[in-house]
Amino acid sequence: MTVTAEGATLDYGCDAGKIEQPLGLDERQQFSARGTHSFGRGGPSQQDDPPLRRHAATYEGTLNGSTMRLTVVLPDLSRRIGEFQLERGRQPSLERCL
Repeated sequence: MTVTAEGATLDYGCDAGKIEQPLGLDERQQFSARGTHSFGRGGPSQQDDPPLRRHAATYEGTLNGSTMRLTVVLPDLSRRIGEFQLERGRQPSLERCL
């Protein structure tokens, strides 16, 4: 997850997400933001590949020091993508789709 003043981008290895609003923490160090999530596809991409379908997503997180717990939900599919634990400054270990 890469956070900027305007929002965040997420790379899950195969899938991707985007938050296009600032992430503001409340008094309990929590946030909730809307964005999009796109399921990836395996193999190399081609120039004429159709764009990935974006789904509305809700991103909810709690910050505790340098550790964030993040939950991602896709309301239109009634699907929870998962819960993730992120550490600021730590290099991710991602497996790419094949």
